[in-house]
Formats: sequence, structure tokens, C-alpha cells
Amino acid sequence: METIINVCLDPPIRTYLHYAHPHGILLVNPERYSWLLNHYIQIKYTKSSDGEQLLPLVFDTVTYIFWPVLQCQLIIPNDLIEEGIEMIPFLKRMLDDGYAVRVMVDEFYIERRSAYQRYHFMHHVMIVGYQEEKAIFYVIGYTDRGRYEMTTSSMEELLKGLDLGGREMMGFFRDSGFPYQAQRKIMLEQIVHYVNSVQEDTTRPATSYGMEACRQLEERMDRFVSRNGVDMRAFYLLMEHKELMLKRLPYLLEGNLLCDEFVEEYRPIAKGAAVLCNRVLKYKLTGDEKERIRAHELLKTVNEREREFFERFLAAVDTTKG
Repeated sequence: METIINVCLDPPIRTYLHYAHPHGILLVNPERYSWLLNHYIQIKYTKSSDGEQLLPLVFDTVTYIFWPVLQCQLIIPNDLIEEGIEMIPFLKRMLDDGYAVRVMVDEFYIERRSAYQRYHFMHHVMIVGYQEEKAIFYVIGYTDRGRYEMTTSSMEELLKGLDLGGREMMGFFRDSGFPYQAQRKIMLEQIVHYVNSVQEDTTRPATSYGMEACRQLEERMDRFVSRNGVDMRAFYLLMEHKELMLKRLPYLLEGNLLCDEFVEEYRPIAKGAAVLCNRVLKYKLTGDEKERIRAHELLKTVNEREREFFERFLAAVDTTKG
């Protein structure tokens, strides 16, 4: 017997699994793309006096457990154990009911992971199916090649890796069927907030929003790209932000005679963010200081061009029209 839930393996945001996993469930239905278009506009950058946060650059959006388009249940594994529920049969029942399962595991026990049989590393995977005869689960996460892929794990080893004694919750989710449409007016309001760097949470003075967050990344780039190491995540997320913005523009400009012109004007900005990732990666591989300098100059250019673009864009569209 085999059960595999249909999932999207190429979600537009893959830098962090807490975006990629739920999007993979939703985007099986192309109409759910409206959820991404209506969100993932505002970004934020958080710094602290004792160094950067674990995830310094992220989207400023509500966590997936509160999405109306997603049916989500959270369970503490230890609670199941205390009730005498066997974990493997329970996971299979949830998969049979159409729920993907997001769990925290020790990747020492998960095949095709950098940590496999080498060192202990706790990370999330999403279980999307199983094969009874081979006693394997199908799991999605980052492989040892650095890719977001579906691989397999023996049921026995995955059980060894599960964080059963802690308070980390297991998430069970599937599409709720809740009808949802993109709303142009809300998108435009968020773009205005992004451009004006509106402080969405005044209780967090160390957090910058919107274009100011991009400027902070530019100003503090040496914290992520130096001879001490390279952290690619902020640059990948910036690239995904621009790519999603490019896909959003035709919807925002529907019926506007300047639609094609604006889309083509923004395209080099999105491409510049992709080239930026390549520059940073090249520096990571070669240590060539010239690549680090070029990357910093390119980030500054991308930020400047985007600001100039949105000044013209917002002057050309009616932000009050729904």
C-alpha cells in the first residue's frame, strides 16, 4: 500500500521551510496563488546589540497556523505517547486522511541530508506519504545537495529522529477549501507600506521594515558576507521577494495601458537580485574580494532602482481602487 499527498515541489519561496512547506500544500491548486500575491510584500530586518538574529531578513506575514486557506492541527508528540498512541500508525492515518505532517527531526537519521550519520542536527521535514511494503516515509526538505526535494526515509530511522520528548509541536495541515481571492487594494496598501518602510510593530525598535530593511541588509552586508563565512539566506529571500513582486505586477496593473512597460521595467530589478545571489555564492566558493565588492555594489543598485521604480509606479496607479 502506498499513499502520497499531491504537493507542489517548486513553491516560489523556498529559502525557509516554514514558507515552503505550507505553500507546497496550497499551490497544488493554481487558484491558491492569489494567497501569495496578497501577502509576502512586506519584509523586515531585525538586528540586536549582540549580533544578528537567527533569521535577520524575513517576510512580515502571519504564521501559517492562522491562515484561513489552510486547515491546521498542532499536537505535542509527547501527549500522544502519554495516551498510548503508537506514532507510526498515527502518522499513516493522518496521511491517509490527506494531512501533510510537519515534524522536527534529528537529521542524523534522515537519508540524503548533510548531517546523515555524521552529526546531530534538528530541523523540520514535511512527511507527505508512505510506502507500506518498503516501510518508508516520503519527506520534503533540504537535501545534502542544498535543494528542496522529496526523498525517502525509513520509518524506523525517522522515528528515532523525532523530537518526542520536547515541546516542539507536530503540524498536520491540508487545504481548508476556504474561498479566497487576491484583493488589489490590499496589495497596493502593502506596497505603500513597503516603500515607506512603515513600522508595523512599534514594540520592536530594532526591526526595520520594507525598503529600510533592504537598506539595512546593504549597510550590514559584511555580517553575512566575509572571510568568516557566508550566509546566503537573506540574499535568496531578497531574490524571491523580487521574483514574486514581478509576478504580482500584471494583476495590479490589469487594464492599465502602462502594464507591459512597468513589468519590463521591473524585470531587470528581479534579475539583479538573482545575479546578486550568484555573486555572493561565487565569493563563497572562491574568496575573491572583488566578487564581494561587486555584490555589495549590485545590492545598492537593486535597492536604488526599486525605489525609483515604485515612485513612478505609485504615481501611475490608483491606490484607492479595489
